[in-house]
Amino acid sequence: MNLGLTVAQLKCLYHVAGEGCTNLKNLAASLNVSPSNVTGIVERLVEQGLVSREGSPDDRRVLLVRTTDQGNELLGKLRETRVGHMSQILAGTTNEDLNIMLQAFTSMLQAVENYTATLASRPNP
Repeated sequence: MNLGLTVAQLKCLYHVAGEGCTNLKNLAASLNVSPSNVTGIVERLVEQGLVSREGSPDDRRVLLVRTTDQGNELLGKLRETRVGHMSQILAGTTNEDLNIMLQAFTSMLQAVENYTATLASRPNP
């Protein structure tokens, strides 16, 4: 798919959609970029109609970013494409191999959850 988006713009779009609504400061921190970089990224997404910016009702200095219907539609198409590709890839896989993959992914998920729990239990420096 030719999306006309950079990787940074796509990451930003996915993050905003996942959050539902976020401010520029949190978005910059989540994407590990500077606030000035995220401002430019968001501006280009606004120009393309994929996200909207609006003032916070609680603090007029804060801008909130949300995905638009067009942005949500694009992300839905991307998900459909990804699921379609994965279905084609797995179509010729035997049930035995699928079960092995399921066990591997389950083990990996457990390892990630254990690691995350370990990080959460550490005191902040």
